[in-house]
Amino acid sequence: GCVTVSDTVVDRARFTVTDSLCEDAINFVRATGNIASMAIDGTLEDGLDMDFSTLVINDLTVANTGNDCLDLSQGDYRVRTMLLVTCGDKGASVGEVSTVAIDGGLINGVGSIGIAVKDWSTLTASSVEMRDTAVCLSLYRKKQEFGAPRATVKDLHCDPRVATVQRNARLEDAA
Repeated sequence: GCVTVSDTVVDRARFTVTDSLCEDAINFVRATGNIASMAIDGTLEDGLDMDFSTLVINDLTVANTGNDCLDLSQGDYRVRTMLLVTCGDKGASVGEVSTVAIDGGLINGVGSIGIAVKDWSTLTASSVEMRDTAVCLSLYRKKQEFGAPRATVKDLHCDPRVATVQRNARLEDAA
């Protein structure tokens, strides 16, 4: 990643990344703690990638990624509010034995899947709206060594036909 945070405790951290040419704009590896806010706008591949971590994000905004806006693996994550806009592949990818809670948010303009839950991962989400997305929610086993995922979603609003944000729009235009 352009910014890699590893083996670190974060406390009310704030991150802003724009126009990243790296595979991941920000990558957390074996990190713990809480993030007050994170804003990522414009990245070559994934916006935010988290692995083997235990983190709470209070306010997350990721826009204009070439691949996934949010990629979570093998950890315990909570996102209180999120805005994921114009993601090349998935809005949020939850995989490899992750436990993820999403308290609310908007996913808009995604290439394939709004939220993908894979490989023994568990998603608990509420108050999530998805627009202009080919598939809103998908659960599947991607790797043979893992079992089926689980998801509990309350108050999901899914309208894949409504395109409210133009592709390649800047973050300021999406809010």
